[in-house]
Amino acid sequence: MACSNADSNILTALASQLRLSATLEINELIQRRVANGHKVVHLGFGEATFPIQPNVVAAHRQASDITSYLPVAGLMKLREVCIVAMAKHFVCKSIANFQSRRLNYTISPHQVIVAPGSKPLLFALLDILQGDVLLPRPSWVSYEPQILHASKRVFWVETDEVDRHTITESSLEMAFQRGVSEGGNPQVMLINSPSNPTGQAFNHHNIDTITNFCQRHNITLISDEIYSDISFSKEYSATPCSGSKFNDNRKILTGGLSKVNSFLGRDWQRWCMSNKIIDLFCRGLENRLCDFP
Repeated sequence: MACSNADSNILTALASQLRLSATLEINELIQRRVANGHKVVHLGFGEATFPIQPNVVAAHRQASDITSYLPVAGLMKLREVCIVAMAKHFVCKSIANFQSRRLNYTISPHQVIVAPGSKPLLFALLDILQGDVLLPRPSWVSYEPQILHASKRVFWVETDEVDRHTITESSLEMAFQRGVSEGGNPQVMLINSPSNPTGQAFNHHNIDTITNFCQRHNITLISDEIYSDISFSKEYSATPCSGSKFNDNRKILTGGLSKVNSFLGRDWQRWCMSNKIIDLFCRGLENRLCDFP
């Protein structure tokens, strides 16, 4: 909820306008109704309710005993070795090797950053990136407030349910030109595939359209692929970071454990960055992120 007038006197004008996340708000309302004995079909929250794998819990418990300050990008051991679902078993794999196999391109541990969930890392990332943000509409409810809180403007890339909210070249150019004409500086684009909330998943044509646009306008592309490991369609599992395209321009790929491993509330996020920007980002992030195993 927005702050009262009395409370807003101690906050910045921007912070006083922030509201509770719509998904978290509806979840709390539903939990109260359930606690009062109501039966509710909960369709307002993307929460996995499967049990966490014992190996994942054990690794998390072991890391919780570490009390020292740690590298901002995460322990090299974690960046090199993590627990990844393989068929019905959990085995130790390098994050870098896992992404290298998935992207068909060599990713080094040096390009991996680990953080305690997507929100703090995305917030820090938006804080240090130059320029305003192009964002498809509709998008996950927390993207826009985080962009605004980073003192950036949002320029919407309009989509239509008629074509399953496909991002087209014309919609990209219209959003970019609108941003420039309104005095903005659109230099970042944030995409999510498979998409929350539309379910839209990119094919190779969609990816080519987006990456060519970003390269043409020198735009940093953030690809949120938190749902990619539970998408099993070869046709609609394209990523802008596959193959040698990963280092073609300024690209950031994000994924994590929360969706594929039901690790909600105790999530850690893994980000991979192209060689062109990883060193700059580590220097910029080190004062904005808490250290994390």
